[in-house]
Amino acid sequence: MKFTLTRFGSEVVDIDPQTVVSFPRGIAPFDKCTQYKLFHEEGKPSVFWLQSLDEADILFSVTDPSLLNLNYDVTLSEEEQALLEAEPGEELLLAVILYKNEMGVQANSRAPIILNINKRLGLQKTLQEIELQVSIKGS
Repeated sequence: MKFTLTRFGSEVVDIDPQTVVSFPRGIAPFDKCTQYKLFHEEGKPSVFWLQSLDEADILFSVTDPSLLNLNYDVTLSEEEQALLEAEPGEELLLAVILYKNEMGVQANSRAPIILNINKRLGLQKTLQEIELQVSIKGS
């Protein structure tokens, strides 16, 4: 399928439907956008783009929280496990959405993205309380 990346100079790309990640609940506040494609820039595998295929103008920058020295211990409910079709022992990936504000680039640490890459399913997990372990390393 062809898709126009409006945030990247209207570049038209081919998207294999087998690589589309479904978010049955969407990503807040874009609950109606449920189909996404995960991209990364060649040679820069630390930041990914999660492009909505439902609305071309919706694009999230995501990264592995460990690259920001953030560590999570997340427990999924039975409903969330079912939504991700997660089997016992199956590896799930966790990512955080990045955004830019007056303080620079920040991570949405309260609502990480959880991905079952094998099943191409994802969800945004809103955490009521977070206990982040932040590591600060000097030179």
